[in-house]
Order: sequence, then C-alpha cells, then structure tokens
Amino acid sequence: MKNEKILKRIDSNTNELGYDFKNYKKIQKHYKNLKTPWKADVELGPLEGRVLTLYVKHPRIKSLVEFDEDKIISFIAENANVQLVKIKPVIYIDNHLSG
Repeated sequence: MKNEKILKRIDSNTNELGYDFKNYKKIQKHYKNLKTPWKADVELGPLEGRVLTLYVKHPRIKSLVEFDEDKIISFIAENANVQLVKIKPVIYIDNHLSG
C-alpha cells in the first residue's frame, strides 16, 4: 500500500514563520509617504503577524522609532488599512543584527 500524503494548500501571502506578505506589500506602498526626519536611516523589515520590524542604523534612531511608534501604527492603519500592535526596531550594523 502506498503512503498517502495529505496535501496542504499553500497560502502565498503567509508562511509557517508567520510573515504576512499581502499586508506587507500594502505597508511598503504607503511607508514611503511617512513623514519623519529619521526615515532615511530606517529600512522596512518583515511583518510577523501584527508586528512590523524596522531595521535602524543607530541606537538613537531606535529610540526615535520607539517614541514615534503610535504615530507609525496610526499612519499605517489609516493609509494601508493594516492593524499593527507593535513596531519592533532592530539595530543593524553592517551585516550583523542586534536587538
């Protein structure tokens, strides 16, 4: 008897890690319109469920992103129609990441 495999339909908008590509694309589209003085020092990271990661270049920028978290969440909710619960700024130095 052959082993029967149960096939699972793959949702291309999410994966097993919880990355949400459909809503990430919406955020990406509207993020460029966010008006903040620190935006040039920040790169969009993945959207994990309802938590958006932002890669920042300096600890000072991380503090500014944390300070503006509510503003960012409101902007994304209003413009991209994506409800976030948290912004997670992560410092990156060259090719190394730190929390």
